Amino acid sequence: MIDADIVLKKIEPMIAMQAGLNEKLGAPVFPANHIVEEEWKRHTYSLQLEEFAFIMDVRDFQLKKEAHTDRFFGMQLRDILSLLRRIHPDVLDAYIHWGKAAYDLTYSSQIDSQMAQRKISYRILIPLLFQSTPRTPPNERPYYWVIQTVKPYQLDENKQLVLQHNSYRIIKKFEEGDLATFKAEICHDDGLVTLEETNSLLQHLYKNLLEELGEEAANILNAYLEGCKTADEVAATLGYSINRVNTIQKTILKNANEWYPWQVFTMAKQFAQFLAKTMLQDRC
Repeated sequence: MIDADIVLKKIEPMIAMQAGLNEKLGAPVFPANHIVEEEWKRHTYSLQLEEFAFIMDVRDFQLKKEAHTDRFFGMQLRDILSLLRRIHPDVLDAYIHWGKAAYDLTYSSQIDSQMAQRKISYRILIPLLFQSTPRTPPNERPYYWVIQTVKPYQLDENKQLVLQHNSYRIIKKFEEGDLATFKAEICHDDGLVTLEETNSLLQHLYKNLLEELGEEAANILNAYLEGCKTADEVAATLGYSINRVNTIQKTILKNANEWYPWQVFTMAKQFAQFLAKTMLQDRC
């Protein structure tokens, strides 16, 4: 069972980053808690049968408006935790980490001005648990892959984001072990994704990962990228004891398998090679 309170503590920092949202993103400026009813109605009417949406207050995680959530969950969602509890546990940590990286790039006050002018949002593919009962066996619970698109909705008088718009569209049924579908993208209002922005997301995710792992883990990954083949060689190169290297490598693997659930990493060297091949334009 997922502890929702622990999950909330994990996502609080990434939600807080929205406070620096640049008004150039295009969200209308209104006093806090003010919702344009006509705009919301237009959006609600345009939803397809396989879609649902809500407006969330980023300060307390409460949903201010929702459309069709009861159709999929058997009840109306009240806060973001109601949704987080329904994300497949094998993907939850990855969702939080990838979501944080996307928040950094789309909602940070340090966002590139050209990206801001393009009205950037982000989307993540996640497996959600739809209506079931506590007695439903885990292997029979109806998880479905869903595209989540997150956009700024309203800013307050200080140009800080207070409401965000989340929309969801069902793609296909989730099959156990099928984690390769998970991905995150930064996109424009027209839905287009560019290679440049995708690379920015991957680079930022890697930066966040190194910050969480710490300097010693980064040194070990660098050592493998620079040619070390074994833990003994890494220890000799860095001047660490072999026990120290092995302990740090366990931490690297734990985080690697949480952040990239579609991969199975058994060695830190393997993870370093994965980063070099799929994420890094330059070495650490």
